[in-house]
Amino acid sequence: LPFTYRSINAALTAIPLRTYYEASFSLGAGTWKTLMKIVLPNIRGSIIFSAFFTFALSLGEYTVAATMSYQTLPVYMATLANSDFRASVALSLLSNIITWALLAFAMYYSDRRAKKSSNKTKSVKKESAKGQELENAGIDLKQLPVSPLAHAPHENTKETNAHV
Repeated sequence: LPFTYRSINAALTAIPLRTYYEASFSLGAGTWKTLMKIVLPNIRGSIIFSAFFTFALSLGEYTVAATMSYQTLPVYMATLANSDFRASVALSLLSNIITWALLAFAMYYSDRRAKKSSNKTKSVKKESAKGQELENAGIDLKQLPVSPLAHAPHENTKETNAHV
C-alpha cells in the first residue's frame, strides 16, 4: 500500500489536475469521462508500475512465508482455495476492497494536509508581498508606528490598563 500510494500520488501531483478537470468540464465532459479520458491516461504508467510492484511483493511474500511455514494472508488464501474456492475469492475481494479504501483515505488525507500547508504558504507569501510593496514604495517598515493592540499583554499588567 505505501509503495502504491507513493507512486500514484507522485503521478497525480506531476500533472495540473485542477486545470485539466476544469477544462474538461468547460468542454462539457462529466466526472467519469474526465476520469477515463484525462486522468487515467496521465497516470497509466504509475498504475502499471504499482500493479507489477505489488504483484512482485506479494509473490515474494508468499514464497518466503510458504517456505518457512508461516500462516500469512496469501498463504491462508492459497490453502483456503484448495478446500473452499468461493471463500478464497470472497476473501481476496474483501482484501482488495479494504486496500482500495485505505488508499482512497490516504489520498484524501494527504490532499487535505497539502491544502492546509499551501494555504499557510499563501498567507505568508501575501504578507511578505505586502511588506515588499511597502519597501519598494520607500517606506521603512521599522519606522512605522506599532499599534498598542498589535500585541496582547497579560491582563494583570499596567500596560493593559493603559490601553483601556
